[in-house]
Amino acid sequence: MFGWSSAAKASLARSAIVICLLVTQFACNETGAVNAKAEYGEKGALISGRNSISNNSEKLRLRLNIDPASLAVGKVILRAALHNDSAQKVRVLRWNTPLDSRVSGNFMAVVQLSETETELRYVGRMVKRAAPIADDYISLDIGELATNDLDFTQSYKFCNNSRYIIKFTGSFYSDDFVVLQSESNAVEFETAQSIGSC
Repeated sequence: MFGWSSAAKASLARSAIVICLLVTQFACNETGAVNAKAEYGEKGALISGRNSISNNSEKLRLRLNIDPASLAVGKVILRAALHNDSAQKVRVLRWNTPLDSRVSGNFMAVVQLSETETELRYVGRMVKRAAPIADDYISLDIGELATNDLDFTQSYKFCNNSRYIIKFTGSFYSDDFVVLQSESNAVEFETAQSIGSC
């Protein structure tokens, strides 16, 4: 038996919980293809999140856009804005969300819109992480907004002059590892000639 302190045991337990939650989230994201029109509605209409909820007063609203200037130069930059619509301050884990510093997992559904709608496979990097620290969270007061830009160009194989729809399929976790209720929109966009051929 190792002679670990109770603080080390608690840190190890927190790490195990976060890893289990992220593995479960990844497994859920990998199951089944997305039917874009049934899931997102025409033109990427707002779809309410179906996440479990810790408290009815905790609600987050995620708004997504694609930066049009990035498309013109062959990139796909997602602009995310997370608004705290709840009745209390919340702390949200950035990992595997559009608020992360870089794409390091499959937390988005990206569907190519053509005669047959095809969900793109995630081809980006996967990262193993230790237990989250304070900097891995973002605090949002009541009514506060957090924004972030994230480059998805290398995470999915986009084709020239093609239409896509993208939506957040992950979850937002509080600092006590509870899934927070959220809703998000889906965004439809078209790539330029310079993004690459398929």
